[in-house]
Amino acid sequence: MDRKRGLMFLMMTTIVLTLYVTPAMAVTTVSSVWTSPQIEGSLTRDYYKTVSSTGLPDPYYDRHIGRVDINYKVKYIVNDDPNYDCYSIAIQQSVTPALAMSGDEYDSTKITSGVTYFRLQDTAQLVKDILPRAGTTGKCYYGIAAQVGNGDADFTTSSYLSVSNVYTAGYKSSTYGSTVNWVKFVCNSESYDDANTYRWTALIKVFEGEDLNVILEFRTSWQTASVFPGFPIYPSYTETVNIQFDGTPSTGGGGGGGIVFVP
Repeated sequence: MDRKRGLMFLMMTTIVLTLYVTPAMAVTTVSSVWTSPQIEGSLTRDYYKTVSSTGLPDPYYDRHIGRVDINYKVKYIVNDDPNYDCYSIAIQQSVTPALAMSGDEYDSTKITSGVTYFRLQDTAQLVKDILPRAGTTGKCYYGIAAQVGNGDADFTTSSYLSVSNVYTAGYKSSTYGSTVNWVKFVCNSESYDDANTYRWTALIKVFEGEDLNVILEFRTSWQTASVFPGFPIYPSYTETVNIQFDGTPSTGGGGGGGIVFVP
């Protein structure tokens, strides 16, 4: 009996020691997803719409709709997870309606809303976190620091930009390869003529060795003042940016790969 008890004690001690000395997978913390990106770029678009006019002899003119300025940064987050890689995407988007610009009689367009999609291009990818999340009016939350490891990724610190009378929100799908991950802003009547800057952030998990392959799709919706024959028009515009980051070596361990970028 004593021998059996001694054997059982030895087995339990071995199990406890094994659990104790087995190291947990390291968790990586990145202080800012806005610094030292592997990919970065920008674009600016001025939008115009040809509309009817009662003025003669020229019955048409180009109405200035507004301007969109976009800066984006993609960062590979080094980590020790042998099964996954992680990337951050950080976007700053400034939207200026014509009403907030020159004051010319043709510059009379309002901004009503906008949505940005993170459209994953294969099933080896999943958006793990996105900011903003829940809808908020007056503030646009975005991620700064992030933590990656054990198959997970989360923003650990955040901040916000003030966007008076504007509602912002975000959504991430739980489906790998989903094309319906998005962030958006919606203006009310008090902010139709305001120029605002927004920041959007996402963390994307990718199977080890697979490429990051995402299309960023920026949509904005506008409303002109009344034009001939007396009704406003509601133009909308879409810009796309294709981003691809070459997958890490198949040996695992979170090593970095090369970059392929298609603007």
